[in-house]
Amino acid sequence: MEKLLKIVPIGSSAKKLDEAAKANGWRLKVHDNRTFAKGKPHYFGNGCQTAGGITRDSVVAEYGVLTTSVQAVWLFDEKEHLRRVCVRRTTDAL
Repeated sequence: MEKLLKIVPIGSSAKKLDEAAKANGWRLKVHDNRTFAKGKPHYFGNGCQTAGGITRDSVVAEYGVLTTSVQAVWLFDEKEHLRRVCVRRTTDAL
């Protein structure tokens, strides 16, 4: 997660994320412009909660024979400044 935050620091705009995704070859999966109440649990789990604004889901890496995807959800506040990034890994099964 620290590597992601060096590229898109806390306080960045959604536009900055879009630019970084394009430059780094990340696949933005969801552009959800709904506003989510601050503190609402996110489906990623593990204590990931919304920050009072929009969210963006991205795939930042895919690798392996049984594809492992590293996904990040970018949580913005009501002013569309990045407040938190949550990361999870999933692996496809046979």
